[in-house]
Order: sequence, then structure tokens, then C-alpha cells
Amino acid sequence: MKLFLSFVLMSVFLAFPSSTRAKETPLRLAVAANFAPVLDKIAGDFSARTGIKTSVTVASSGTLFAQIRNGAPFDIFLSADARRPQQLVSENLADSDSLIAYATGKLAYVSDNPAISDVDTLIASLNHNPGRLAIAHPELAPYGRAALQFLQKSGLEDEFAGRLVRGKNVLQAWQYFETGNVSQALVAASLVANKHEGKVVIPSFLHDEITQKLVIPGSSERHHDAMRFICYLVSESVQRSLKSAGYEPVQTPGVCR
Repeated sequence: MKLFLSFVLMSVFLAFPSSTRAKETPLRLAVAANFAPVLDKIAGDFSARTGIKTSVTVASSGTLFAQIRNGAPFDIFLSADARRPQQLVSENLADSDSLIAYATGKLAYVSDNPAISDVDTLIASLNHNPGRLAIAHPELAPYGRAALQFLQKSGLEDEFAGRLVRGKNVLQAWQYFETGNVSQALVAASLVANKHEGKVVIPSFLHDEITQKLVIPGSSERHHDAMRFICYLVSESVQRSLKSAGYEPVQTPGVCR
């Protein structure tokens, strides 16, 4: 009798297509730390509209990239740069048709000094009183690399030698400032969108453009649902909302029109 019951249960399980079983699990989103607060709301709105649940894993772009290369099961990788998603495509580890820009990021300086209001006063202040400065790790996080480029192009690299406090991602760098471990930080503008004093958005000519791209890893079995989420993210209405969150919007790609 037990053997017969086991056979019946197995038959019922196999009767459902794998795609049906897959939809019972959330769509797995791997996102760079800078975009995590924004993605949380977008993912919630998407789930409310479609009924497709999501789960979000947050880390630096470099960490997520390494995890995907080692077989981590994600359905969408939202990087803070273009290089890592492109490399996954080049290594045949991601779908080339899903390689899409979803936002353009901005770098921002933040401190408790309200007198710092533009890039000129910022550079003068950093020259006069360097102090410890939190940034994301340049080898792991694009915003950390942009922060280092800003210091180099502003002639401040030597001033901050030995003074940089590196977070494993840009969110951790921001937390160093928030908790008072440092008095200043260079982070994603999205993390300080609601701060009005002591903040300077760094002009883009002082660092490489931060084009943020996403891609569907080859291990994903949810390609259709992943593309539905991607097209929602790059839709005109969602992109308009990114402006107030510290990003420049992108044009909706042809694949989503």
C-alpha cells in the first residue's frame, strides 16, 4: 500500500510541468548594493501587478559576478556596471539578448559639513582637511572605482593614501558614514537622495560613466518571467521614477516595446 501511495504521489508531481513548479518559487534577483533600496519597491509593485513573487540577493557587483560564474542560481543579475554582465555573455554564461542598460548611476560625496555645497568647495575642503573617507572597494564595486577616479582626477589621490576606508560594497561604505565611523563618504547618489545639506553630486566628467546593465544568467529556467520583470523595470513610467532616486533614466529597449 505504501509503495502504491508513493507511486501515486510521484505521478501527481510529474504531471505538473517543470515551468509550473518553477513559478511556485520566487524570481531570483541578484542586485548590486547601490540599487537595492530602489529595486525593493519596484519588485513589490511588479509582484502586485503580476502575481510573480521575487527574492532579492544584495552584494557588490564583483561578488555577485563571481557567484554566478560558480553556478549560483539567479534569474536576473543587475550589476552596477556594464563590464561584468557583458563578460558573462562573452563566456556563454548569460543570454546575450537580455543584456540591457537599466539605469545610469551618479556618484555623490556626503558629509555633515553644510558649507560643502559644490564640487569646487568640496575639492578645496578635501585638500585642506583630508580625514578618513569611506568608499566601496574599487575592485569589487563600480562606485568604488568611480570614487577612486574622482580622487585621481582631482589631484587628491596622494592626500588620501592610507585614509580610505573600503566597504565591501557601496551600501557598507554608506553605513560607515551613517554610524559615525567616518565623517565623509563617496557613495551612490541614490543612497543619499533624501539628504540636502553636506551633499555634492560629482560631475560625470570626473569619473567614468556608471552605466548599469543587467542580464539573465544561463542557469535561469524563468526566462519568460525574467523578461517580464526586465521590461517592467525599463518601462517609461518606472524609469521616470528613477530620477528622484538619484539615477538618470534609460530609453526603453526595442525588445520591450
